[in-house]
Amino acid sequence: MSEQRSPSLERSLSGLAAAQRAAARRAVLEERIRRMEQELADLRGRLTGLIFLVLGAEITQLLVRLL
Repeated sequence: MSEQRSPSLERSLSGLAAAQRAAARRAVLEERIRRMEQELADLRGRLTGLIFLVLGAEITQLLVRLL
């Protein structure tokens, strides 16, 4: 005996599946954004370190020339 689903039940199940796919896509996207934010924070830290390194070298050069 085969069981037939009503059209409204089919639409509901289809809508549920679409909602689940959308939620999965949203979760993946949020994770990618979190990783990008972490990488950006790391890049900012490295850039700040590089700026201080260059400034320190320049200040050292100035002091060497003055003394």
